[in-house]
Amino acid sequence: MASEDVKLIGLWASPFVVRARIALNLKGIEYEFLEEEPGKKSELLLKSNPVYKKFPVLIHGGKPICESLLIVQYIDEVWSSSGFPILSADAYDRAISRFWAAYIDDTLPTQGPALLDSTDEDSKAKAKEKVFSALQQLEKAFVDCSKGKNFFGGHSIGFIDIVLGSLLGWLKASKIIAGINFLDETKTPRLAEWAERFCSAEAVKEVLPEAEKLVEFRKFAHAATSNSDEGIQIILAKFETTFRSTKRMAKQDEVKLIGVWASAYVTRAMIALNLKGVEYEYLADDLFNKSELLLKSNPVYKMVPVLIHGDKPVCESRIIVEYIDQVWASSGPSILPGDPYDRAIAHFWAAYVDDKLAPPNRVLVWSNDEKSIAEANEQLLAALLQLEEAFVKCSKGKSFFGGDTINLVDITLGSFLTWLKAFEILTGINFLDETKTPRLVEWAECFRSVDAAKEVLPEAEKLVEFRKFAQAARHIFECKISDAEGIGQIILAKFETTFRSTKRMAKQDEVKLIGVWASAYVTRAMIALNLKGVEYEYLADDLFNKSELLLKSNPVYKLVPILIHGDKPVCESLIIVEYIDQVWASSGSSILPADPYDRAIARFWAAYVDAKLAPNHRVLVRSNDEKSITEAKEQLLAALLQLEEAFVKCSKGKSFFGGDTINLVDITLGSFLSWLKAFEIIMGINFLDETKTPRLVEWAECFRSVDGAKEVLPEAEKLVEFRKFAQAARRVTVADAAAK
Repeated sequence: MASEDVKLIGLWASPFVVRARIALNLKGIEYEFLEEEPGKKSELLLKSNPVYKKFPVLIHGGKPICESLLIVQYIDEVWSSSGFPILSADAYDRAISRFWAAYIDDTLPTQGPALLDSTDEDSKAKAKEKVFSALQQLEKAFVDCSKGKNFFGGHSIGFIDIVLGSLLGWLKASKIIAGINFLDETKTPRLAEWAERFCSAEAVKEVLPEAEKLVEFRKFAHAATSNSDEGIQIILAKFETTFRSTKRMAKQDEVKLIGVWASAYVTRAMIALNLKGVEYEYLADDLFNKSELLLKSNPVYKMVPVLIHGDKPVCESRIIVEYIDQVWASSGPSILPGDPYDRAIAHFWAAYVDDKLAPPNRVLVWSNDEKSIAEANEQLLAALLQLEEAFVKCSKGKSFFGGDTINLVDITLGSFLTWLKAFEILTGINFLDETKTPRLVEWAECFRSVDAAKEVLPEAEKLVEFRKFAQAARHIFECKISDAEGIGQIILAKFETTFRSTKRMAKQDEVKLIGVWASAYVTRAMIALNLKGVEYEYLADDLFNKSELLLKSNPVYKLVPILIHGDKPVCESLIIVEYIDQVWASSGSSILPADPYDRAIARFWAAYVDAKLAPNHRVLVRSNDEKSITEAKEQLLAALLQLEEAFVKCSKGKSFFGGDTINLVDITLGSFLSWLKAFEIIMGINFLDETKTPRLVEWAECFRSVDGAKEVLPEAEKLVEFRKFAQAARRVTVADAAAK
């Protein structure tokens, strides 16, 4: 396809250039390869990539496209009818591919300098460990993505294959240079097999450098640049950031459980669901910052647990357990007896447990008053003696109150077992004593060994720690102490009520967004959802006490935002925004341009914002070091000057980077606007200055006035306060870690 006038500027040894060459080969595109000379940058390169001044650069019809991942996507989009698709047509699979491609670039190339060039053994060891860790993570990813096929992309080479495969030459060279076998058949057998298949593909073997030649190239590059300040950059740009295991049901019968892990009442519901084999989604809530979903689902008591079946909430633990038993009557053992009298007896003793154990349990969790604690201990012991007698009558010589199987009384009393153990640790009292309650001691052992219970019963030691936390938090709120750094993370969680605006969609297309209100990255996703008119449920998370849902949905980075669409998690803000644009393509205005070149340019500047603003933003939020802050301010100002120029070119005289409407660059940069304003308040610097960045100043005003943005952009003053609390909480966390 020489008539297409396709050129590629690069260096044969660069894995980033190799990516573009593989993609062009897969699509059968003829191109002119313009080899750069190590140590010298051509005029064409400098002109084509004036921002980064790096290769690869693809020039298509006189238009330059920079950055390897963007180039590969561009090739796939422009020549979509040629060869196999590199990115899947399915929006979710495409998002997953982009996620793992970004993961590869965050974790592998960055270790190259330390691994191959550092003389510090400690640095080398750390780099080696990070590479091995990343490859083990990618081994798991391969299993998930390939679905038993030959490649990450299935039957054919896909986006992840190209991104990881481009590094294979250097991974093999590392074995020669450093004696490290990164693709070890014992540790990463699937990747080792994949690498062999990938390297044997025609489109790959033509351009993937041989390891031995890379070793020689490295020697040459070192010699050529040993006296140059640019040396480290020239060497091929020097090796240019689980699925939630929460159980799920079919949508038409979706089950959710809102709870707090330490609650005995929540444990009851979980045990009942487990006994019945009911799959469910567990939504962890916050004792001190109750979610909108909880308040809406239980407006009377505003307490957990709440079971949501379909869209119907069921409240109160024993009612929930009975509901589960009735709805899933044909599944698992019966929780309530079939005989009316036996059922009445079970109801009686379950109510007795809640009448006699629950109140003293609350005292022992929340109180520090010695008299109250002593009375609670006595009440507990007396109630357990009564329950010892009840067990003898109800069990009829069997293992449980329900006989051979667990029933309502077992679940109700059993949910308190680990709290009783925790109180033993705290008070030194054996509440279940072999001399006084021998049958209950035996019963407790049997109950704990049941799979449905042992999966969800919390550990007593963790409950002891929870009690300390809960008492400290209650003290803070009751005394209205606002400056106690030791509970910085609790106060930090209080901010979430500002932004916990729960929105809902139809069940068949349910959308959730896990986030922290102050995060610019979360703001991006919210703006994109708003622009597309997508209703969603916002699940506020805690920076210092990350939810199980977050950790399961993003096990790799453990960061927000996470978009959950149906039951599929999508991570990383830019990937989420593109996913939203693709899935809801017919709603609202397009976030990404239709033209492949304009789309590549938008992706380039969005990536630039994250490369240049995000690191300095983190410094200004977290650091108190004057030197670091000064450097961050300078870098921010320089980046904004560059973006001023970019705006002039991209906007073409219109209001936004996207022209008449907001696009990917607008959202990416716009998500930082409130933080830039907050930094102005804190530091007295106008980052957006009418004399230096007049077009960006005008753009910022236009952006803030768009409904989809102004609804979710945080107020700068609140971010100033957030920064204070975040820094206080971080100091406490660091101090605690040091103490341990």
